[in-house]
Amino acid sequence: MLNKLFYKMFLLIIGLTLILVACEEEGKKYSVCENLETREFDKNVERYPWAAEEKFYKMDPVDLCNKTHQVYSEVDQSEKVDNPLGIISPHAGWQYSGIVTATALEMVQVPDLVILLGNNHKDNGRPYAVWTDLPWAFPFGNVSVDQNLAEQFVDEVDLLEADHAAHLQEHSNEIQVVWLHHKNPDLRIVPIAIDNTGNVQDLLDIGEQIAGVLENVDEPYLIIMSTDLTHYKNYETVEEQDQQMIDEMLKLDPEALFLLVKNNSDLNMCGLEPVVAGMQAILTLGASKAVLAKYRTSYEAFNSNPDSTVGYASIVITK
Repeated sequence: MLNKLFYKMFLLIIGLTLILVACEEEGKKYSVCENLETREFDKNVERYPWAAEEKFYKMDPVDLCNKTHQVYSEVDQSEKVDNPLGIISPHAGWQYSGIVTATALEMVQVPDLVILLGNNHKDNGRPYAVWTDLPWAFPFGNVSVDQNLAEQFVDEVDLLEADHAAHLQEHSNEIQVVWLHHKNPDLRIVPIAIDNTGNVQDLLDIGEQIAGVLENVDEPYLIIMSTDLTHYKNYETVEEQDQQMIDEMLKLDPEALFLLVKNNSDLNMCGLEPVVAGMQAILTLGASKAVLAKYRTSYEAFNSNPDSTVGYASIVITK
């Protein structure tokens, strides 16, 4: 009789715990996603959310927040890693690669300060461009740029220049902020756009000099490098070719990765250069381990055309 009583009490405690967890989760969703209103944008005082207009994510703030929340709720939970330094993350539309980015971000505690290294798909502006001033606007509000650190990068990293044009119609960094902000609304960013014209030594030098600046930063930070992988091939070919590039990233060998892609016309990464620079920065800062958080293709996401598949991977890098 006593055993049965203890068993019922045990079940009651478990049930109450589950209810409390569910309530906390719903409370989090309510506090994050409710009371958001459609807003107007002023391009004179903030960067316009160009990628939202281009349908990479939802322009309606409540719809965007609920979709982002939904994707995070679908992540297979894993323990958070210790001493994260950086993440390699894709930059396709939320429905294609959102779960890939979200899986990696669930493995870390997103700090207030994030350095973004993204592509420059349209080759606008300067080849190594830092956004140094105006906040970035999003449907949910503005995200501040860490102006002091951004200006320090321009002053102390030889090839980096202050430039807006490279960022105005570029989605790779913008998309990361949507996922980051959902985990930390106090986020500050330093966006850097790198085009595809750089040689490997310049990229390695940029990475080492970025690390030199960050060594003097006295708060936690994270470096996000953005790239998609093989584009518009049969999904079996995409998986095979992507694995070659993923293997080099997991080895933390940016120069070998650069040479592999540049010397093999079948391979492509639309973010090779920012990944190489970012990996070198992270290595200089003491990185020793890389873990594949998630890999997925557009074919898996939508069971779409198997002969026009794109690959996406997220990798978490730690000390």
